[in-house]
Amino acid sequence: MPACRLAINREREQGFLLPLALFVVVAAATLAVAISQMAGGSRTTVLINTLSDQAYYAADAGLEYAAVRLNRVASISHPTKSQSTEAVALSVVCSELDKADLTFDATGLKACRTELQCRESVNTNMASLYFLGSVASCGAGETSSVRVLNRVVRFEK
Repeated sequence: MPACRLAINREREQGFLLPLALFVVVAAATLAVAISQMAGGSRTTVLINTLSDQAYYAADAGLEYAAVRLNRVASISHPTKSQSTEAVALSVVCSELDKADLTFDATGLKACRTELQCRESVNTNMASLYFLGSVASCGAGETSSVRVLNRVVRFEK
């Protein structure tokens, strides 16, 4: 009698491993797809963060460039140079800087472009204030980043 029961149980157990193996293969494939999507998203995130950092430094370089150009004009001191001549010279440089485009040769900033903005705000007998802006963009399309930085430069008279 026990031999009969063993044969009946084997008939019921036949085909049990096939669904189990199928389940394991489907679960492994789903896990592999999920991991590859997360890795792809991680690469895109790293690229966008890198472009954002590059855009920040490109915008900062643009502000430095504009401030140095203005400072060179303000620091030139001629005995015959009047305050009004200096103010006119600063205004001319500011208008040249406004809407100026900068491109970079440095390895980390070759994919970046910076547009400068310069506005003369206050020109009194005591001081001149200049608002400098720098809009930098790095990359192209969906993988691009834009940074905007501003700075106020004051020149005492």
